[in-house]
Amino acid sequence: MNDSEKNKPPYTRDYIPQTVSIPIELYESILGEYFIGYADLLTFGNYTSAWGMLYNPPSSGVNLHVNVWTVTDISDSPFRAQFWFNATPPGQAYQSTLVTPSNTALWPLPEPKIKLLQGVQCDGGAG
Repeated sequence: MNDSEKNKPPYTRDYIPQTVSIPIELYESILGEYFIGYADLLTFGNYTSAWGMLYNPPSSGVNLHVNVWTVTDISDSPFRAQFWFNATPPGQAYQSTLVTPSNTALWPLPEPKIKLLQGVQCDGGAG
């Protein structure tokens, strides 16, 4: 080892490999496999419950991954939100049309294989 190598820092550009890390959301979006959806106007009250559901049909051929699930309310009334997995939905289900790929630069736009469903269930009246 010569004198110049002795004074060299242990980590240099030649020693540390350069890598780029991108978030999984961006990676899946580039592939056209990241979707965003919205279950609109879930209305409840008067002994009813409203619900939204991500459904992965057995024939979809994809694994469902949830990154963000947001519940918002603009009323003054309190409400309870629950998250259920592998559950059978109560009441009648309607498919939301408000689902889109997050990368809208792709052409043609990819179609989601997962379904966003929503519905209302009657909980019964006061006895």
